[in-house]
Amino acid sequence: MTVPATQKATLHAAGLDVGYGDRTVLRGVSVHANHGDVLGILGESGSGKSTLLHALAGTLPDGAWVRAHELDVAGLNPATATPLARRTFWHERLAVVPQNPSVSLNPTMRVGRQLAEALNPGNPARAETGRLDDMLRQVGLDDPARVRRAFPFELSGGQQQRVMIAMALVREPSILMLDEPTTNLDVTTEAAILNLVRERVEGRRMTTLFVSHNLAVLAHVANRLMVLYEGACVEAGHVDAVVKRPRHPYTRMLMASVPRMGARAEALPYHPPASGDHEPAACAFAPRCPHATDVCFTQEPPEVQDAGGRTVACHHASDLPEFVLPTVNATERADVSTEEDACRLTNVTFRYRSRGTQAGPSRPAVSNVSLRLKPGRTLGLVGESGSGKSTLAKAVMGLNPPQEGVVHLAGEPLPLRLEDRSAAQRARVQMVFQSSDASLNPYRTVGAILTRVLHRARQAGVKDVPTLDALLDAVQLPLDYRERLSADLSGGEKQRVAIARAVAMRPDVIVFDESFSGLDVTIQAGMLALMKRIRDTFRATFLFISHDLAVVSDVADDVAVMYQGELVEVGPLERVMSPPFHPYTRLLLGSVPRLESPPTAPLQEPAVAVPATGCPFQPRCALAIPGTCDTTMPPLLEGTEGHRLACHADRSALNEPLGDG
Repeated sequence: MTVPATQKATLHAAGLDVGYGDRTVLRGVSVHANHGDVLGILGESGSGKSTLLHALAGTLPDGAWVRAHELDVAGLNPATATPLARRTFWHERLAVVPQNPSVSLNPTMRVGRQLAEALNPGNPARAETGRLDDMLRQVGLDDPARVRRAFPFELSGGQQQRVMIAMALVREPSILMLDEPTTNLDVTTEAAILNLVRERVEGRRMTTLFVSHNLAVLAHVANRLMVLYEGACVEAGHVDAVVKRPRHPYTRMLMASVPRMGARAEALPYHPPASGDHEPAACAFAPRCPHATDVCFTQEPPEVQDAGGRTVACHHASDLPEFVLPTVNATERADVSTEEDACRLTNVTFRYRSRGTQAGPSRPAVSNVSLRLKPGRTLGLVGESGSGKSTLAKAVMGLNPPQEGVVHLAGEPLPLRLEDRSAAQRARVQMVFQSSDASLNPYRTVGAILTRVLHRARQAGVKDVPTLDALLDAVQLPLDYRERLSADLSGGEKQRVAIARAVAMRPDVIVFDESFSGLDVTIQAGMLALMKRIRDTFRATFLFISHDLAVVSDVADDVAVMYQGELVEVGPLERVMSPPFHPYTRLLLGSVPRLESPPTAPLQEPAVAVPATGCPFQPRCALAIPGTCDTTMPPLLEGTEGHRLACHADRSALNEPLGDG
């Protein structure tokens, strides 16, 4: 891409190619960033985002090759530098914040020791404790002494990520690289981390590269954007120009795929990026592009630069109509059924057995929860990590039998333990897990995996068992995928196989436990569309678990909000998304990253210590009433249109519209 003429950059690359053997992974990419710039790097999995970071950091694996017309990263060419020069560069000028802090932090070493090693790797014992504590405070950890003494597993995910940011900033690097640092975090924690990154980067004027697949995230932390597709930069420019006036069809589709409150995310045409399915000189996006013509399949698109320095690589960029973000229209919802509940939970309570003695009383993981799932509808169950969502789902499945309560299926009580259920009962309730890698055998073909479950369905007496071909068609996978190993599939394709495996049993209820949370927004949009298709085709009832209300609003008919084991709000989607809000629901809604505006909620993470009595949300609640909220759990009171809400505050205080920031 063309480099704008500005002052000498901290980071500059022109015509960067990266590959392995005869395979080119990055093609002709140019990067330019000055002091204080936050360059957002956007694209799906496989687009080359992480490869670009590794190439610029000089951390590509053995066997990789790099070619560039120009390559200067804070005075170093990482492709030609000696090992000693690279090590010096890594220590003195570069810091990286990875996606998963729980993997990057040493679980056997206290946080303070790891921070000391980051500050003074040659002699950690000489690292100044005061400097470490000051940095921990700067990243929002107000009890630095406790954090230093803690092991990583004793901290929440948000706290671990703050520690990683502290480790990155403590050496005052000139270049900061963040590789999907918020992908696995709750929306509330994500909002707090994004705010923290923005404040620290602005204050230190460092050059920052922020990799993400979510345009809404980058829209509020970056000042410039680069959009990658299959190793090529298709659009780059100032964040306002790219977000408000996207010119490349792929950028437009990315924007339409971002889940928004009350809107249906638009899925890209299902054509997973695959090297070799287009001519080397052609546009890689052409097979998925609604504007593609013959020239797109045979000629490399020209690079066009406008007066503002924004570059676009597209044959038809100047011919496309003005982009308008799709209107926010609520998804058409299934009618409220008068039939008997497909599934009903009554007063379900689950307590994890504790080891040893405890200092005092603790809350159950799930406390006295009652829910109804109506036939053919989707109930979205939302809440942060630790709220009890997955524990409740496993109670429905019989994997975590509750100590109290009853689970009914079509009016009949289910045995609480999975092993006590008959084969027919097990078939009627299925689950799609969060990690398809853990739930699919990587050494079996897709055909073998699905044939086995179809055989078990027939053994269980399931009626109208579909054929293998019909099952693949239902989840929109080509028939030749029968011969593919699950290990050779993309994340979205693996989840399609997992959904097909669940549907094979023709269940009454399917539980989706954070099934799409780790997927790109484009793949996620396709999976949400598939969910609705499966529900309508097979007349199934879904329990959809997520921490993201924007995703839930795309697919759910009804919503239940949980906090620390308690059900705090439940009702039809439109009612839960409108005032009066429970204060926690308002926090979740206001934490969702939006293209149109920054998060509106106070940027606070979950409290580590949860009170043993009263409302568990009261330490974070601006409306908490002393002497009431800290002693008594509010009842779940019935409102209008089936809306129930548990809060001691006066309803007038809960009626304020959320606003748009």
